[in-house]
Amino acid sequence: MPIVRDSNSCLVRCIRVLCATGILLASIAVGQSVGTIQGTVTDPSNAAVGGATVTVRNQTTEVERSTRTDAAGAYLIPSTPIFR
Repeated sequence: MPIVRDSNSCLVRCIRVLCATGILLASIAVGQSVGTIQGTVTDPSNAAVGGATVTVRNQTTEVERSTRTDAAGAYLIPSTPIFR
């Protein structure tokens, strides 16, 4: 009876590659240290406030990031360090 190693060794290699890929992706996800903050600025009548300055600040490190709202009051602060 001949021993078929090609299909088994291919399967083993595929499983190893999948496991290694999963471990790599998990470590990348855990290591993320930035996020995105977004929202809309409105006044008491719920109208959009364009041109407003939005600032986020880490109270521990005093690091600040700022942006201005667009005409619809929307703002986006990408690549913001995660404050812990």
